[in-house]
Amino acid sequence: GSFYCFIFNDGGDVVSWSRTAKTYGRKTMYCLRQVETKKEERGKGYAGLNFKAIEEYIAKNDRIKKIIDTFVA
Repeated sequence: GSFYCFIFNDGGDVVSWSRTAKTYGRKTMYCLRQVETKKEERGKGYAGLNFKAIEEYIAKNDRIKKIIDTFVA
């Protein structure tokens, strides 16, 4: 399975989002597949908020041990 995380600004607009998926053949890892932030919103820490939200979601909802970056895998 995979899931998406969306970060909204105070006006309710999506400013950043990410897509995360379980790694093939490994039941204890997720892979961060994609993180996008609107160009005008970059440098404000939204990608970090995405990653933190993903970690919190996984910790509460799954028995995943680790999140890996696609470039490291």
